[in-house]
Amino acid sequence: MVVVGNVDVPNVNFGITQPLSLGNLVWNDVNRDGQKMRQRVVLQELPFICMLMRTMMVHQTDAIANTTTNSSGLYVFNGLTPGNYIVGVVPPSPASGNPYSSSPVNETNPNSNVDNNDNGVTTTAGQTYSGTINLTPGAEPLGETPNNGTATDANSNLTLDFGFYQPVNVSGNVYVDNNGPTNVDGTGTGTAGTTQLYANLVGPNGNVVASVPVNSNGTYQFNDVAPNTTYTMVLSTTPGTVGNPAPSTTLHPVGAMYQKIAAIIPAADYKWSNYSSCW
Repeated sequence: MVVVGNVDVPNVNFGITQPLSLGNLVWNDVNRDGQKMRQRVVLQELPFICMLMRTMMVHQTDAIANTTTNSSGLYVFNGLTPGNYIVGVVPPSPASGNPYSSSPVNETNPNSNVDNNDNGVTTTAGQTYSGTINLTPGAEPLGETPNNGTATDANSNLTLDFGFYQPVNVSGNVYVDNNGPTNVDGTGTGTAGTTQLYANLVGPNGNVVASVPVNSNGTYQFNDVAPNTTYTMVLSTTPGTVGNPAPSTTLHPVGAMYQKIAAIIPAADYKWSNYSSCW
């Protein structure tokens, strides 16, 4: 209350601010390319926790607000003041399969305001962080959809999206076959005689994607394999070099050395059927 008598009363001031909004999508990046597909698959099995941090002169790791994604994978922080912010996302534990991982292809500078791409640039202790984004009244991108912010379009930045996926593992066994290819039996082995065996995962272009030594009990596994891809597994006494053509195999019969499969289930590991090799 201001009481005015017979003198001037200076400095009766009012501060007015324009609230801003920041969001807005977490989606299932099945092909790990950092781009939301036209027909997006949202991660709605469990809510993702989104935390908002304010950055001043140094990176502030304490959250000033948090929220969870809804059934459409959307999140938003409303009522923000101008300044620099970072958003961190904590994925839930899936009902099955491997833990969620952040998309490997991302936008390092969120101020580019490109919509529907991954902004998760670093992951620490299970939390994936965006880069620092600056919110400025009247200068935010226009026309993002869906618009779930309460601020006006020019005061709402809804391009801070995050892609997550569940890695696919591919595993199998090598064993000394006792009764021919129609029977799955024998002793697991990681050697041909005394020579170490290597399992080489080969992509559609004929180049090695990954190479691992076969364990002494005959087991092997490739971790975090790109889904929706047809691979060839080449068993050899030579380790493959990633990016180079598959090594030759001197094991016989040759047909037993190859097994093709399309890894199409990102929520679960894929096991090749056991197969045999003779030498």
